[in-house]
Amino acid sequence: MREIFLEGNFTEVTICFIVGYDAIGYGGHVVCSLDLPPILQDTRELISLLIHELTLVIHAQYCPAIRDLSLQKETLQETLDLLIQYEGVAVFSAYPYRVASGILQNTEGAMLQDYVNTPEKEQMLKDAYCRSQRYIAEGRGMDTILETYFSARVDHALGFIIFHNMFKQ
Repeated sequence: MREIFLEGNFTEVTICFIVGYDAIGYGGHVVCSLDLPPILQDTRELISLLIHELTLVIHAQYCPAIRDLSLQKETLQETLDLLIQYEGVAVFSAYPYRVASGILQNTEGAMLQDYVNTPEKEQMLKDAYCRSQRYIAEGRGMDTILETYFSARVDHALGFIIFHNMFKQ
């Protein structure tokens, strides 16, 4: 993570473990559930998830706009684009750990599928992104737009693929 966020303040982050939610990193706090299926199947997944959520907290230090996100129709496209960067860098930041610890092959479940980078998946995610853009332009309902975007995990998975492809070259 230090390779991405050279000046991030890592000392002012509180990490809390809970049971019964998933995970969130926001406003100087990381909350992570210890009973998530990937963590129960392989405890190394906890470190990967903590890296991801900590990245979200540090990213907000660099990009204050992330704290003001809104799902209003007028700014929806900008918000969705910013989420690709925000979540993409968080998924990507855990990638070196996943490779080094030998858990990259763990791909069961939506969260771990974010690390799969194939041309077919990239095209599917780009198609979902373009559909969500088209739905915004057509004035479709928020439910349709957000379902198209979030059900495919465009923010996480396409964001990862963009960063992965960038750093791979």
